[in-house]
Amino acid sequence: MRASTVINNWMKRQSLIHLQGYGEAKAKPAKEFKVGEKMLWNYGGKTMTKAILKETKCFITFQIEEDGELYERRLKKNRLVAIG
Repeated sequence: MRASTVINNWMKRQSLIHLQGYGEAKAKPAKEFKVGEKMLWNYGGKTMTKAILKETKCFITFQIEEDGELYERRLKKNRLVAIG
């Protein structure tokens, strides 16, 4: 196996996470989410990002909508979050 193939396979795995009750899902770091994008959580729960409320060196705080209610969610910027 060529080195480039090994690196490509490793990079593909880095963008997948396993969610309880759902299975494998594509993911990206929290800092890459923009307003209007959906996040996917365990057991298939989905949230929509409504606003970015605060951003520090390490953390980002989103205003999210879930089941018609608005909440705040604070995540580490480099945390992988599934794409809904």
